[in-house]
Order: sequence, then structure tokens, then C-alpha cells
Amino acid sequence: MDLSDRLPPMIHSEHGIECYYSIQLTGWMTLSPDLQIIMNPGGTSDRDVAVVWGFRVQMNL
Repeated sequence: MDLSDRLPPMIHSEHGIECYYSIQLTGWMTLSPDLQIIMNPGGTSDRDVAVVWGFRVQMNL
């Protein structure tokens, strides 16, 4: 869905928060669980809240 360029940005906007924590598994690998909560996803009121979770892995070889 495309939003009109003529509308002020605060009328159609999404807001969110992200939380993560880094866990050092080894000297070369870090695991970070991640949680995102997005209010008004896509800038519309069609959906109230979206919850997205995942994992990040960083390896320094």
C-alpha cells in the first residue's frame, strides 16, 4: 500500500520498539535474541500491533 505524499507524516506512521540481548557463546560467536513490537504496521490502522522475533548470529573467524 502506498501512502500519499501530501499527508503530514504523523497522520500515517508506524512506531516501534526493539529489544535484544547479546550472548557470547564462544570467543568468536555471539547470539542475539531479538523482539520487535510495531504499532500501526505499514502506517495504517488496519492492524493494531505486529510482533516480530528472531535471532542474530555474529561470527568473527
